Amino acid sequence: MEYGRRNNGERNLMLTQFITVLIFVAIIGCILYGRRLIKTEKVDAVFGNPERAKGGTHWIIVGSSAILLLWLYYSWDIAKGFYPKSANELCQVAKINESLLGLKYQFPIEEREYKSTSIIKIENKNLLRITKEIQNSPDLSDQQKNILFGYIAQTKELIPLLTNKYLMAKDTENKIKEMTEEIRLLSSNFQKKDYPYETAEQKIERQKAVSEQGSWGIITVRTGTGSIENTIEVPMVPETNKGLKFDAAATELKIINDKFFKLRNHNSYFKTAIKGLKNEIKTYRKSLDDTDEVASTFAKDMIKLMKRGSVIVDVAIDQGGCVETSKPTTHGDPTYIVDDVVHYCVANMPGGVPRTSTLALNNATLPFLVKLANRGYQKALGEDKNFLAGLNVHKGHVTYKAVADVFGHAYVEAGEAIKN
Repeated sequence: MEYGRRNNGERNLMLTQFITVLIFVAIIGCILYGRRLIKTEKVDAVFGNPERAKGGTHWIIVGSSAILLLWLYYSWDIAKGFYPKSANELCQVAKINESLLGLKYQFPIEEREYKSTSIIKIENKNLLRITKEIQNSPDLSDQQKNILFGYIAQTKELIPLLTNKYLMAKDTENKIKEMTEEIRLLSSNFQKKDYPYETAEQKIERQKAVSEQGSWGIITVRTGTGSIENTIEVPMVPETNKGLKFDAAATELKIINDKFFKLRNHNSYFKTAIKGLKNEIKTYRKSLDDTDEVASTFAKDMIKLMKRGSVIVDVAIDQGGCVETSKPTTHGDPTYIVDDVVHYCVANMPGGVPRTSTLALNNATLPFLVKLANRGYQKALGEDKNFLAGLNVHKGHVTYKAVADVFGHAYVEAGEAIKN
């Protein structure tokens, strides 16, 4: 099994090398052939040339070959074919970027401001919006407006406390200093040739893992009944010492990144102040009767503004979304913030790892397709109630009640439908 997998991988690499060389030969040969025809252009104009009458097939070959060459380049197939170890090293470098995604989100170098700064700006905009709504509301009395404006003013005074460094807890400050020192130490160690100080036993284990990993992008996944082959975008095990450095650094950075996101600033002054304001607003809402619903709603909205850090991941965005504030995003710019809520609404989330997600879907669905082919649909569905639960329509009958109710069709139980 191992020998056959490695053999197939080597054949694929050799095929990529052969195709790449063939493309270069085709491009150079066709260009030289085209230049030779151009030199005879004057003669052709007088006497004609049967070869030129055939059309510019050679230029079509040049264009097609160039497109194929670009595809091989950007899909890393050329790197994998000619420099497999260097390509493996680049994948280890990619792990660095992956391990820093969280920190990059909080401290984006490309953006003009930190995420926390943008969140505070959004909170101020929300308060301004509520202020205008209160001011223009005909359902509020002047007394109610003055009370609500007072709560808004107190909320505005609380917001700067979130960024006041003097209100940072000592324990939080010490943890930040520890993480800063860890990053500084990692940067220093990374410059050393013997980093990450791999022992002889560890090297043997890594080389064994590399051999078991197979060829580029092929790994063996152990399951309850044996093993299957699967492809991944980033090879898990580094093959070279340089790749090992990036792999080790990525592992350390991931630990630091996780520590950062577990960090909490127990700002007692802010907590006490915001708790007091919340209690005051809740007491005010309780004092209102049913005729003061508008004032109660505005007060409730102000309490919502104090709940920071909520996140929505809309997995149904490709079907329109399941949240009112959702809109499709991309892997390049996956998140946006509405009312202090971070929205992640990538329309094709599995597209981040296309080959892996395709194989995962195939591994999940193929057993059912095999069962359908071997047993026939009636036996396959009749013998497996979970499989039967996935049946939506059969011979014109709707077998899924929710769908039947929405579209006004008659519902037929799936078990009865397949008997006919």
